[in-house]
Amino acid sequence: MRGLAPMAVVVAALALVPLLTASNVVLNFMVMALLIALVGQGWNLLGGYGGQYSFGHAAFFGTGCYVTAILQMRYGVNAWVGFCIGIAAGALVGAIIGLLSFRSGLRGSYFALVTLAFAEVLRIIASVTPITGAGVGTLIKLDLRPEAFQFQSRAPFYWIILALVALSLLLVRAIEHSRFGAYLVAIRENEDAAKALGVDATMVKLSAMTISAAITAAGGCFYAQYFLFIDAGIAYGPWISIEALLAPIIGGIGTVFGPLLGALVVKTLGELTKLVTGSAPGLDLVICAGTCSRPAHRCQPRSGVMAEPRLRVEQVSKRFGGLLAVDRASFAAEAGRITALIGPNGAGKTTLFAIITGFLPPSAGRVRYDGADITGEPPHRLARRGIARTFQIVQPFATLSVRENIAVGAHLSRPSRADALAAAGDVARTVGLADFLDRPAANLTVAGRKRLELARALAIEPRLLLLDEVLAGLNPSEIRDMVPVIRGIRDRGITIVMIEHVMQAVMSLAEHVFVLSEGRIITDGSPQVIAGDPRVVEAYLGRGAASRMLGAARA
Repeated sequence: MRGLAPMAVVVAALALVPLLTASNVVLNFMVMALLIALVGQGWNLLGGYGGQYSFGHAAFFGTGCYVTAILQMRYGVNAWVGFCIGIAAGALVGAIIGLLSFRSGLRGSYFALVTLAFAEVLRIIASVTPITGAGVGTLIKLDLRPEAFQFQSRAPFYWIILALVALSLLLVRAIEHSRFGAYLVAIRENEDAAKALGVDATMVKLSAMTISAAITAAGGCFYAQYFLFIDAGIAYGPWISIEALLAPIIGGIGTVFGPLLGALVVKTLGELTKLVTGSAPGLDLVICAGTCSRPAHRCQPRSGVMAEPRLRVEQVSKRFGGLLAVDRASFAAEAGRITALIGPNGAGKTTLFAIITGFLPPSAGRVRYDGADITGEPPHRLARRGIARTFQIVQPFATLSVRENIAVGAHLSRPSRADALAAAGDVARTVGLADFLDRPAANLTVAGRKRLELARALAIEPRLLLLDEVLAGLNPSEIRDMVPVIRGIRDRGITIVMIEHVMQAVMSLAEHVFVLSEGRIITDGSPQVIAGDPRVVEAYLGRGAASRMLGAARA
C-alpha cells in the first residue's frame, strides 16, 4: 500500500488539470504527453524490465490504430468494442513477432532489428492495401461513428488517456512485485543463469512481449479516436518507436514512473524545439503522435545407496564440427553422495555439465535422472525436476540484491513474492550470506559471489546439485570455510556432482571420483584409489603430490 500511495497522488494531481484550465493548447499538450507515457510504458515492460530492446513498437501502435478505425468505419462496430479488439489485435501481433523471434533464439541487436523490420513491413502493407485507405489513409467521420467517443471538448479524452496510463502504472507495478517480474529481470541480467533456476525464458519473454504490445496498441487505438485520421506514415512511422524508447530511457528505464516522467520531458523538449525552429503547428500531429506450478521435489533424508543412481550418463559424446569435446563418457552419481569429476583444462568437464543440464544437446548417448531419460530436455524443465547447477564463471544478477538473487530460485515453488524473499533469507543463512542480504550482488567479493551462486541453486530445492568449480579462485582460508558448507548440503540428502581443480578439497569431500581426459573417462574409484593411480598422479597431480594430498585428506 505504501507503494500505491505515491501513484494515487500523482494520478489524482494529473486528473485535476482539466479543472484548472480550459485551454485546448494545454490539454492537447498533456494528452500527447500521456499518450507517449502509455506507449513508453509498453516499451519499458519489455525493454526496461526484460532487457529485450525493440526498435519496432510502431508495429503494435499502428495495428491498434487501423483495427479500431476499420472496424468502426467499414463494419459499424461500436467504438469501445473496436478499442478492445484493437488492443487484442496488437497483442496478437506482438505474440507472433515474439514467437518467431524468441523461438529462434534472437537476442540483443538481432531482436531489435527484427522488430524494426516487422514495423516497416506493416507500414508498406498499410500504404498499398485498399482496406487501410492505401496512400490516402483512413478518416473516421464524426457523423458515422457508432455511439462512443463523441465528446464536445478535450477533457474527456484527457481523462481516458490518464485512466489508461494509470492502469499501465498499476499493471507494471504489480508485475514488478510478482514472480513473473522477478523472472523477467533475471532474464535481463543473465538469461542462462535464469534458465538454470527453472525460468522458461522463452515463455516469460513471449508473455512480456504480448503485454507490451497490448499496452502500445491501446495507445494506437486512442490516437485513432483522438485525431480521427491515420495513414501508414503516422501509424507505423519510426517516430512512434523512437519516442516509445526515449521516454523510459530519459525518465528511468526499468522503473514504474520512468515512462511518465520521460514523456513529459520528451513532449516539453519537442515543443521548445518547435518554438526555436519555427516548425509549423501541423507538424505536431506527426511528431507528437509518432512518438508454473512446479512438481514437488523436496529433499529426502540420506538413506544410503539406492538401486538406481540419481544420475547416470551413458556413452555421451559431443562434437563441435571436427572437434570431439566429449567422447563416449559414462559415469553415475549415487543418491545422497558427493561425486567428483576431475581432469585437466579442456578435458570436456564443463561441456559434460552443459549436456546434463540441457544447455547443450549431446551428439550421441543418453542422460538418465532417477531412471528417467532426460536427454535434451531444456534447462528450465530440468530445474523443475530438481536439477540445479552453478557456473564455472559466476553469473549473479548484478543489479539485484543478494536477497533478490536468491528469491529468483525460490520463486520456482513459491509464487508469492513475500514467501520467496523470506525463503531467500533462510537459504542465505545456510551458505553464510545472512549479513549481506540487502547488498547488491555486484558488490560481493569473489568468495561472496561463489556463495551466492550456491545459494541461488539451493533455493530451487534440488535433489541433484552440479557444482562447476565452486572453490576456484578462493584462498585457502575461504576454501576451508566452504568445505563444511558443501558437506552440510550433502547431509541434507542432496546428491552432489562437482567439477573441481582444488585437489585437497576433492580428496576431502568426494566419495567417488571420475577422471576425464580428452573427453573420455579414463578411470574412477575412491579418492584413495585415484590418488594412487599412476596415470592420475603423473598427468594431474604431479609426482610426490598424491601422498601429500592423501595425508591431508586422512587428517
